[in-house]
Amino acid sequence: MKLDVDFILEPLQYDLSSIIELTEKLSRQEWVNWSLRQNRWLDHKDTKTYPFIWDEDTADYTNSKGLEYFNLDTPLWKCIKPLVDILEVKYKGRATTAMLALLPSKGVIPEHDDGGSLIKVHRLHIPIITNDKVYFFVNSTGYNLTVGNIYELNNVAPHGVYNLSEKDRVHLMIDITPN
Repeated sequence: MKLDVDFILEPLQYDLSSIIELTEKLSRQEWVNWSLRQNRWLDHKDTKTYPFIWDEDTADYTNSKGLEYFNLDTPLWKCIKPLVDILEVKYKGRATTAMLALLPSKGVIPEHDDGGSLIKVHRLHIPIITNDKVYFFVNSTGYNLTVGNIYELNNVAPHGVYNLSEKDRVHLMIDITPN
């Protein structure tokens, strides 16, 4: 969604400890089981995705499949679902994407901007695992996104990520499409 600023930052009033713990237990195989996002958009080729909700209409508006669901029978989703419910009420819409996105150590998401129907969603980033050597750039300005906050991204602006650390970075990404 086009914002007048790079991010809207808010403290997150939600306990992430169970989500962090369960995310740290995901195996490498679980991270690579679903590769549609990184295969379709080369900007995300370095990433790994653990999806819950995926909207083909938002992701590829030429292919109208609608919502697809993954991993909803997992303890991780049971911890994330109440947060999604809160955000749907707050942003007066429905979650059309919910996924964990891992950027490996030394990985890069090159600068890009989102288009199509993605300009209509509230693109929310919730850091789950990160550190001070991960830089999220929006409009060429670098930011350290920290655990305990929620960031609404101006995804219409050029943005990218550099993980200069020795550790993987994981964000919970949720798109809320307004009603």
